[in-house]
Amino acid sequence: MTVTVAAFTKEKAVIKATAFDRHLGGRQFDEDLTQHFAKEIQAKHKIDINSKPKALLRLRVAVEKLKKMLSANSKAVLNVESLTDEIDVHSTLTREEFEELIKLSLERVESPLRVALHSAGMLFFFH
Repeated sequence: MTVTVAAFTKEKAVIKATAFDRHLGGRQFDEDLTQHFAKEIQAKHKIDINSKPKALLRLRVAVEKLKKMLSANSKAVLNVESLTDEIDVHSTLTREEFEELIKLSLERVESPLRVALHSAGMLFFFH
């Protein structure tokens, strides 16, 4: 994730400051969701998806689709047929549940944002 503070005029754009967190972004949110559903699968089916690379990859692909569906809908369904050992996985997630699951990752957004605003001399706008 990169934060850039820019000033725009009719003639040009000037970059005032940038800051980043190399380990934060959409993939981190995917991982948060993947681990949530891995725990759910472990509880329901007694299967450790993390020890099954092919099943874990299929779950990650399904989670990425679920995340995209939640960007436009308040609720989304996760469906993975024959995830492993011919077990079908079905679950639902609301946008509120999603936000709670990624809460710790979202909190990491604040630090680079503060750094960029401070570097640009604009920290007073951020409460």
